[in-house]
Amino acid sequence: MYIINPTSKIANIASLPISDTAYPVQNLEDDFRTNPWKSSASSDTTLTLTVNSGAQAIGIAYTNAPAVRVQVVDASYDTTHTIDSGHPSLFVYYGTVAAQHEIILTFADPGADEPYCGIVRCSDAYKFKNPEYGLKEGLKDYSVEKRMNNGALYYKKGNIVRTFSGSIYTTRDTQFWVFLHTIARAQGKVPMFWQVTDVNATNWAVFAELGSLPSGSHDYPNASMMSFSLVEAV
Repeated sequence: MYIINPTSKIANIASLPISDTAYPVQNLEDDFRTNPWKSSASSDTTLTLTVNSGAQAIGIAYTNAPAVRVQVVDASYDTTHTIDSGHPSLFVYYGTVAAQHEIILTFADPGADEPYCGIVRCSDAYKFKNPEYGLKEGLKDYSVEKRMNNGALYYKKGNIVRTFSGSIYTTRDTQFWVFLHTIARAQGKVPMFWQVTDVNATNWAVFAELGSLPSGSHDYPNASMMSFSLVEAV
């Protein structure tokens, strides 16, 4: 499991072609996944990120591009990733870059629409063990729902987001306290970018808030079990 540090190391973002004026690049750094940046043209579009030293990972969420090329200039990382339209997020761990560097994201032309993206996060990353077997995944429905007095259901579909819950085995003096205090206590339910597990990577990348604050049990002399729950941010 990875969590991108919510303290951003992005110093600047530039778009080519230019952004749609109604959907500027500043939208990429807010906490609202469905308030996107959008290109002004229906064509391949690049975002050039100037990133401060010490960054290790980048995450993107809510894009309509069928593929995204990620080029980390000073880390010699250059890979094009296919994006699953059902899970339109991506996490890339490229390793620590000690100097300020550039990342070029190329969003492939989705066809009739202009490329867009809701979230970009880039910073150092906290690394934890993958969740224990039994990780749960589900959905949370924000639709308007009301049962009428004749028994009919009034239902106006809204956002339906993913949820995850599980537990991880942590060393107490390092990972447990970092997860509980450095991350959860400091950030509360501010959305962060998570790679829930490194298995089948694209499915498990999610920009999410904590569904509830985590808790743990100190079952071993130097280790603890930590429970967590996540709700995909809107």
